[in-house]
Order: sequence, then structure tokens, then C-alpha cells
Amino acid sequence: MVNPRVIIRPVQASDTDAILRWENDPEFWPLTAYPGPFTRRDIEQFILNSKNLQHDGQQRWMICEKHTQASIGAIDLFASARIPGTVGIGILIGEKSLRGAGYGSESLTLMMELILHELRMDGVECLIDPDNTPSIGLFEKHGFRKTGTEWFRQREVFRYYIALTTA
Repeated sequence: MVNPRVIIRPVQASDTDAILRWENDPEFWPLTAYPGPFTRRDIEQFILNSKNLQHDGQQRWMICEKHTQASIGAIDLFASARIPGTVGIGILIGEKSLRGAGYGSESLTLMMELILHELRMDGVECLIDPDNTPSIGLFEKHGFRKTGTEWFRQREVFRYYIALTTA
């Protein structure tokens, strides 16, 4: 999936170093279901086991800057048992210097098209830490609405949801 600035592609073995760097950054640990630290082998296994949403329960996609082809972030999709036809999503712009530059928004737009037209899901949900105002703004900008709160990793988080339609 491509737009003028972003490429979204499936994770591959060559992404190991970037993922290892991002996943081992303690700043991200409160935002993830599985905080680090991780070994190179852990990340290699993760890459092997996150390619098929239905089979693995998770699927990772890499966000790449189109001009340089460099991996700058990731989008994770999660199988959701809460609402049939719904997928969970998480997004990270791992390269901190590129945050706030629109890459997350452009990536989310591309990924929502993939979720609707290729995965044929009709809803997307995410959990967001109440202190993560950039993520709240990103998802609200794309039409997600806060549907409640829940406990996640011993703290309260916001649950957001959007119904997808082909119209």
C-alpha cells in the first residue's frame, strides 16, 4: 500500500534491527501489551509469528518513508474477540524525529483501506493511554470515537472504535 510519502508493507526479517531498537526503548513500554527488554531472537520469533492475523492473532506492518524506503514505524493488527468483524490496531512512529509530521495519519488512512477492502473487517478498535494525547488526536481525526474505558496492564485506558463502511 502506497501514497506519495508512505509505503505500508508486511514485516520482514530485515526489519529486525529497527524493531529491536523500538521495542527496547523504555519510553514505549507503557504503551504495549508486552514491554521489553527483548533479545534479537525474541524479535526474530515475533517477526515469524506475526504475519497472519487469523492464524497468529497478530499481524505487523512496517511504515516506510517512500523516498528513502527506510522503516520509520509499525502498525500492528490484533484479532479481536470482543466484537465480531472487528480488528484491534496499534501504531508507532518509532523514529522520534518524524513524529508529528503526518506519517501516522497517512499510514492509518492506508491501513484502514486495507482492513476494509482486503481483510473485509467492518470495525477497528484501539486502546489509548489517557496521557497519550497525540494518539487520541490521531484516532479522533480519523473518526474513531471513545466508547469507554478498561483496565490494561494495571491502569485505566480509553477504548476507541470506528465502524467501517464501503460507502
